[in-house]
Amino acid sequence: MVLLEIFLGAFIIGFSGAMMPGPMLGITIDGSLKKGWIAGPLVVLGHGILELILIFVMTFGLKNFFSNLTVAGLIGLFGGLFLAWMGYDMVKSSINKSVSLNNQKTGNNSNMRNLVLSGISISATNPYFIL
Repeated sequence: MVLLEIFLGAFIIGFSGAMMPGPMLGITIDGSLKKGWIAGPLVVLGHGILELILIFVMTFGLKNFFSNLTVAGLIGLFGGLFLAWMGYDMVKSSINKSVSLNNQKTGNNSNMRNLVLSGISISATNPYFIL
């Protein structure tokens, strides 16, 4: 019975994150336009790597560190700045009309790795993820 409660709790929390569109969705859409369907799993892989790191960190006693209001505030501040920068870049690109879908598909592995790193960095700076 306890296992079912844990599963249902995790399932509901997962839905709450999935229902709130944010920077992860933006990165996934951008990556999908450039790399196709593989972008989604790569961004999710980055998010999963960060989740595993946080599980180990919390297990070994840094839960109190992340519960500190100053730390949570700094994470929120940097996350907000990152979101503002992304918004500025999108507006600038639309004003300059530099957004194009032509020549978006390239096949080098560094861009694939960048999608995983993007998943990690977007998750780490997203205040909803930390909360």
